[in-house]
Parts: sequence; structure tokens; C-alpha cells
Amino acid sequence: MPGKKSGLAAIAVYMAFTWFLIGDATKATLTETERALGAEFEASQPDMRQEIPPFPEDELERPATIDQTIRFYAKKNGADEKTAYWIAWCESRLQNVPNSEGGTYGKGIYQFTQTTWNERCVGDVWNPEDNIACATRIIGMGDVNPWKPYSGHCWLPKI
Repeated sequence: MPGKKSGLAAIAVYMAFTWFLIGDATKATLTETERALGAEFEASQPDMRQEIPPFPEDELERPATIDQTIRFYAKKNGADEKTAYWIAWCESRLQNVPNSEGGTYGKGIYQFTQTTWNERCVGDVWNPEDNIACATRIIGMGDVNPWKPYSGHCWLPKI
């Protein structure tokens, strides 16, 4: 009786789908067999709501601009927002660009050298979010030395 079983399974799928779309009003018009098949099918389905991980709270406030991203990560990493902002402004004017030597000495918003990036950061130096996250973490630890000799004359008077 393989045909009868597959037919019953199709009915169960149809009934479960109908219950989902129409709700309890449809259940009153079902035969006892249809109700049993639908309930069995419904019980066999996983509760999909439990399989979806909760959305991280900080993802809900994902910043849209470079200066918002700097503020976001400065708060997250305990860095002074003003210092973090002005270093980025003086280094790159908030642009994700190589320095004037084509990136030989500085890359991205905070103009990281490849050596500093490799020693202190993770991710992609050209990814603005990775660049900002690393810089604000370093600034949050009280270290501005990666930038002070090169752009300190620009940002120190502003903080």
C-alpha cells in the first residue's frame, strides 16, 4: 500500500498547511482522520522559532557612516571618542584610502602600517570596520603612539 501511505502524507501536508493559513476555523470541518494526520504532521515539525539565534543587541545599532562607526567602536572599546575621531580625520580625512605613497606606509582610515596591523590587529586592514575596531581598541588601552609621530601635530590640539 505505498500509494495509500503517500496519499495520506500528502493529505497531512495539505492539512498542516491549511491549518497554518486559515487557522482554527478550518479544523471544525475536518474529519477525524484528517485531524489526526494533521496533528501528527504538525507535531513532527521542529519549532523554527527556537532554531533562530537571537539578534545581537549591538547589531541592531549597526552604524551607517564612518564617524558613527568610530563612535560605536570607541564606546565599545573604552576609547575617547574625540581622540579616535580626530586621529582618523588627521590620518585620512575619514577615507578608506592608502597614503600618498600608495599604501606603502599607511592603509585605511587609521593609516596602519602593515607591521603594526600584523602585530596588533585582526581582520582586513582595508575593511573600514576592522580598521576602526582595531584603532579604537589600541586608543582605548591609552596608546596613541602608532599615530602621534605622524599626525599628532594635527589632532593633539583638537582633543
